[in-house]
Parts: sequence; structure tokens; C-alpha cells
Amino acid sequence: MTKKIKILLVVLLCAVLFAACNESLVEGEWAEYLINEHGAVLIDVREQSEFNERHAMGAINIPLGIIEENILNTVSDFQTIIILYCRTGNRSGQAKTILLNMGFERVYNMGGLNDWTGGFSSY
Repeated sequence: MTKKIKILLVVLLCAVLFAACNESLVEGEWAEYLINEHGAVLIDVREQSEFNERHAMGAINIPLGIIEENILNTVSDFQTIIILYCRTGNRSGQAKTILLNMGFERVYNMGGLNDWTGGFSSY
């Protein structure tokens, strides 16, 4: 392997690791702590039908497609800690970007519903 290829691989690996670290994923137990001790708001960004089947206890449902229009009805303080989740972490990652662009400063992606360590509810 040539030196240039090795350097390119190292740079690529560093970029991937930096991107992964920059996702601000928060683990389920840490999310529970932030909710219980710091008043964080837990938001499920899946569709209403998915939410009704099973969701994290205490979560509020604001689907990704309407989060920008509806978030201020639930969270009006831009300093509030917001924890987002969906099924796999993809939609919650998109929602995080939207909320950060709106000016919310403390937004975390918990990932998927299976990352939640607390109780569950359904309707």
C-alpha cells in the first residue's frame, strides 16, 4: 500500500469517527436522567399510528413532517433540553437538524425506540 493511500485511509477514518461523535446521540439511561433531573422533553417523531402502537412512557408525539410547525406549541423555551427518538434514529436525526436550525440549542438524538430504557405505553 502506498503512503498516499494510507494517509487517505487515515483521513477518511478520522472523518467518519468525527461525524459519528458529532451526532449527539444520548443513551436511554442518560435520557431518563435528563428527563427526571433536568426537565428534558422526550419527543417521538414517528407517525401517530406508530406512536399509538408503542411509545416511550411520557413521550410527546410530534411527527417529523410537522415538527417545525408544531414544536413551539410544546416547547417555547429554546434552552429546554429536547430528546428525540423514532424507530431507528434516522427521522430523529433529521428532526434534530430542523430544531437546531430553528435556534434550539440543547437537542439530542436518542436513536430508536429500542434504545429507551424506561417503560413503554400504547393507546
